[in-house]
Amino acid sequence: MRKIIICTAVILINSLSAQASNPNTGSVGNPMENIKQLYPAAPTANNLMKFEEVSVSNYTGIPDIKIPIASIPTSNPQIAMNVSLNYHPLNAKPDDKSSDVGLGWSLFAGGSITRTVRGTPDDQAVLASFGGQPTVGIYFDEFTSNYSTKNYTRKYLDAISGTGIDNADLEKYKKLFYESAFLNKFDTEYDLYQYNFMGYTGRFIIKKNSTNELFVDKLDKNNLKIAIHSYDPNNSFEATGFIIIDEYGNRYLFDVLEKSSRSSLTNKQSFGGYVNTNLSNLGSTPSAFHLSKVSDASNIAFVEFDYNSSQQVFYTDNSNISRSKEFPDDDSTLLPYPVRIQFDKEIPAMNETNIVSTVTTVRNLQNVRILGKGVVNFSYLQGRTDTNFTNPQQLSKLDKITITDPLGKITEIYQLSYNNFEFSLLGRDLGDSRLALSKITKYKSDLTKEFDYILKYTENTDNAILAKDHWEWFNCPRPYANPLLAKQTSPTCIKINVLESIKLPSGGMRVFDFGTNTYSFDHTGSPINDFDENVDNWIYSATSNVSLQSTFPVNAYHNLGLHSESRILIIEKSEILNNDGAIGFLFLEKLGANNQVIQANGMHNMYNKEFVLDAGYAYRFKFIWTNMNDQGTANIDFAYKSKNPVQKQWLNGGGIRINNISYFDKPTDALPAKKTNFSYNDSDNSGKSSGALVFPKPMHHYDYNYYNDFVYVCGANNNLCKYHYNNNFTIYSSENFIPVQKTQGSDVGYRNVRVSEADKGFAQYTYTSPIDEPNPDYITGAPFVPVANYDYKRGLLKTEQKKDNNNNLLSTKSNQFSIYDTEKITGISLRNRNSPFTEYIYGGIFPTYEAYINTCIYNYNPNVLNSAYCGNSDPATMISITNNIEIIGKANQSHSETTEYFNGAVLKTYEDNIFNTRDYPTKQIIKDSDSKITEITYQYAHEKGNQKLVNANMIGIPLETSVVKKQNSTDPGNVVSKSEIKYDNPLNLFPTSVLSYDLQNTVSTEITYDQYDSKGNLLQYTTKDGISTAIIWGYNSTQPIAKIVGATYAQVSSLAADIISASDSDTNATTEQDLIDKLDIFRKQSALSSAQITTYTYDPLIGVKSITPPSGIREVYLYDTANRLKEIRENNALGKVLKEFKYNYKL
Repeated sequence: MRKIIICTAVILINSLSAQASNPNTGSVGNPMENIKQLYPAAPTANNLMKFEEVSVSNYTGIPDIKIPIASIPTSNPQIAMNVSLNYHPLNAKPDDKSSDVGLGWSLFAGGSITRTVRGTPDDQAVLASFGGQPTVGIYFDEFTSNYSTKNYTRKYLDAISGTGIDNADLEKYKKLFYESAFLNKFDTEYDLYQYNFMGYTGRFIIKKNSTNELFVDKLDKNNLKIAIHSYDPNNSFEATGFIIIDEYGNRYLFDVLEKSSRSSLTNKQSFGGYVNTNLSNLGSTPSAFHLSKVSDASNIAFVEFDYNSSQQVFYTDNSNISRSKEFPDDDSTLLPYPVRIQFDKEIPAMNETNIVSTVTTVRNLQNVRILGKGVVNFSYLQGRTDTNFTNPQQLSKLDKITITDPLGKITEIYQLSYNNFEFSLLGRDLGDSRLALSKITKYKSDLTKEFDYILKYTENTDNAILAKDHWEWFNCPRPYANPLLAKQTSPTCIKINVLESIKLPSGGMRVFDFGTNTYSFDHTGSPINDFDENVDNWIYSATSNVSLQSTFPVNAYHNLGLHSESRILIIEKSEILNNDGAIGFLFLEKLGANNQVIQANGMHNMYNKEFVLDAGYAYRFKFIWTNMNDQGTANIDFAYKSKNPVQKQWLNGGGIRINNISYFDKPTDALPAKKTNFSYNDSDNSGKSSGALVFPKPMHHYDYNYYNDFVYVCGANNNLCKYHYNNNFTIYSSENFIPVQKTQGSDVGYRNVRVSEADKGFAQYTYTSPIDEPNPDYITGAPFVPVANYDYKRGLLKTEQKKDNNNNLLSTKSNQFSIYDTEKITGISLRNRNSPFTEYIYGGIFPTYEAYINTCIYNYNPNVLNSAYCGNSDPATMISITNNIEIIGKANQSHSETTEYFNGAVLKTYEDNIFNTRDYPTKQIIKDSDSKITEITYQYAHEKGNQKLVNANMIGIPLETSVVKKQNSTDPGNVVSKSEIKYDNPLNLFPTSVLSYDLQNTVSTEITYDQYDSKGNLLQYTTKDGISTAIIWGYNSTQPIAKIVGATYAQVSSLAADIISASDSDTNATTEQDLIDKLDIFRKQSALSSAQITTYTYDPLIGVKSITPPSGIREVYLYDTANRLKEIRENNALGKVLKEFKYNYKL
């Protein structure tokens, strides 16, 4: 007996069951490769265990944490149906919404297309409020008859993206700009569609042509074909389904619809106390399109998805704005009372709240049916407590995942258990709750428990006060902080509610040490020099409390002493009790010689205010009480902070990253069996971080000067007068003013990352980052308009260096990339040209553009009342237009140099890649240390002129491969191999033959694919020696159960009815034995006496169960309860052990 020990880190090992389909991929250089995919090799291990070492995106520091549930091969060898629970820490912020598997977790089992409405739905005319006029969607242009007023946005965008603007259309565009900016009459941006399914992600918009047909315009450079599949019968401009075809011709249908209705409630409170409430309808549109079916290039389905009936989910998104102004509006009191009220309404409001309410009809995934293989079922429970949803008791959570075989027999069950994250945020009256996944329990087919995954998250063990930093992560502000201002990042609090550990089925545990991102470079790539915002650069004292009592005329004092060095005084809170009549006064006094007061600062009703205390001076609190009838009391909470002698040369913020991952054999172990550390220091200065922001630090408040002219009726003749208003405002917002952009999903990207493990050396990586590839355009202040994102240039691996534990260099690698980019304009944004802080507030007085120009341009008369409402100029010069640009970019690795060091020897390899316009490699040139060159050339459907495959989008398959060997760069070389796969049958999309060419370029047919069934299964092939092989398919035409060498399919098909029927019914050991008996009878058919026959049996969800070769000596494959290969025995389950497999969870 041969014993095999498999050491694995809680492994996920692929099933080696046969994968039945047409052989579209594989190596064209090996003509038998496609055939070998049809038959199961003897499995060396199988598919469960389920948590490989965690891979990490070094550039962002985000680990790939997933719990695999199932990986079931489909009848298409290119696609396996993978079901997993994936954790992304960047989805675990305080106000993020928990999915139906908990905060930070997502169920990956199919895919969706989501729609983001920008402005107004493109396909609708939305009536925002009763009695108003609709906002006309972008599709209702001059080619439609729906509305008399046409939306010329499409025409304008086409003009500026193409041949330019025709002067004959200028008035149309001016009307578009005026009525969009001042009347909100036209939608000026295309809605955005984003997809994420089975390894593909991307974006697109939908445009309309002159024949009123919609078409998809992709915003990514890839080879997917995307088309609209269906439309709403009541709205020909509303897409209800899409087809996406991948580069191998596989078709993905998205036609399970979710719809969302949105409304906005805005409340404004003016400085004078006026309150205005406005309710707006934002439209009802399809918001998601779920994957319902996956088919091959011949449109034969092999995976189908079922969804539960619609369930309504309600939630709101709240935002708040407040303003303060520098000067009181005292002169406005000179205005007549009604005018003063109107003026108060029109200047910027003191407080604004906006509540966007969304109602979505959710469709939860119910079944994934892998046809002929099995079913993955998802069952849900209602009832949650999430406070960021309305009516959370109606929300669903995934309760159970059940996997069954093709005949409905349960093979395994995963039970999900939950807790809740409970926390309170500063400034909120009520506590918050989020759904938290706590445990996943697996049950075997007999419903006995097999193992658990137990999840633990970082807790707020210190009961610290919690708020949100600039990037919306938890922070721990000082007591009495204002949540709109206390946005500093707190390294100790940022990872609250973030995954901390996973206890594994093996008994081991993975521990994740997350920490705050750090950066020493800003969004322009420039180094940062001021690091005072890093809380670790300060030493904080404990908070002290002082209570001062004063009785007129005696003042009360508290001495802070003489300060030998500069430090900062923090007034946490100061208050004067019973001070309604403003009879008490509180000061911080700076004292000179002889206690002379040289500076005094008022301190009444102060929260988290900082004062710099200069070295060499004494300071004191002074309390004055002016009421002779009683005693006054002032309370002060204060602390100090001073510079830490050791100054860290980075800032914290921009979310979190992984610092290290520890692997424990047992949770009780004091030390991990393995620990992987990640260091992000700058290679040029190890005291700095190599992190850089991709976009400016979020902005939650700023100062601005506002001025305007307000028109009012005045005088005995009711003339129109103008009141000029000018003031300085400070605006505060709960939301970031700057449009958000990410780098590979994160706010910070790292140029240098070192990955190390104790006693095992390290690897040093260098990436392109915002330091060397910043956005050329960025926003630092108003107007806050979107800018293009160039992130495809970042996160590319430039160099890699590996050293052993003794710092000996093992290898180096450097890469170069070829960059492609272009841009598309997807809409326009409009604002006042003169300043973002002034408004032309009377544009709405004129119901149309024509009314404005007739009054204010063509027939302007200052003596006419309405002329007072005119703007300063022609609308074309009053309005600033910003193009919304999407950058479409792609980076391909064009060159690499690898150097390896072995015992003093140095081996260098150079590799160059040439790509076609579809980003497929057409030539690979490899040069070794001896200057010998290997050139590999590939040709695809376009290069071969195969229009049939091009039409089916089967463009990613190499049809011809040739290999040329050269002795050096001047050697013309010799062709050492050349092969071609043919698709000559005009009736289908299956391969017909594989050709090979010898050194004289003489062609020969290596193999001919003679016959397929209706599902694309290969039934017969013939090798170049003229020997035919027939294949019998069973298990509902999903697995080959017999291979007959030396016979045609026509000769054997009539003999196979019994074995096909028996395989279709094979569900347990008894039925499997019945199938084996029938296969043995089949092997002994007299008509097949001269053929070589191999037969197979399977468990469709696990893999091959037995293989009987022509010798008749059967190999039987036995699996453990985790579906891992345990033993290979001879003839039956009790026979001689041929191989044994042991699984040790070892790192």
